[in-house]
Amino acid sequence: MAYERVATNLPAGLADDCFKAKPSHARSKRRARCIVPVAVVCTFLITLNAAVALLLIQLNQPHFVVFDMKGTVDAFIDQSVQRPLSSEQKENVSKRFNRALEDSLREYQFNHHALVLVKPAVISGADDITPAIQQSIAARMRDSSNE
Repeated sequence: MAYERVATNLPAGLADDCFKAKPSHARSKRRARCIVPVAVVCTFLITLNAAVALLLIQLNQPHFVVFDMKGTVDAFIDQSVQRPLSSEQKENVSKRFNRALEDSLREYQFNHHALVLVKPAVISGADDITPAIQQSIAARMRDSSNE
């Protein structure tokens, strides 16, 4: 490899040292020593990134559950028809029931990171939380009647 001397102010020996081509085998050995550790670090970082991404996806994925809304409302209506209440009391109890139902579903959804679907919308494969929600509604109704 021949290079022209460009810098004229440099002494002849120094300029010759600056423009000498290094043997290609010395550069390739140094490059080979660097490539392996860099490749290992890059592979480790990509693997770590994939693991963190999978973990975040698993943690943020909602759990699907079903709730028998119709059965719960029908049971409430059956129970309220059996009790002799004035129209004002019935309206009051209905509002308390509606509030208890919404609060119970919202609380379950938040605490379990779940997506609550009505029972007719799901064929199979989802957990039924109807008994747990009905117990929560009953407890809330008891608590609100004591206030």
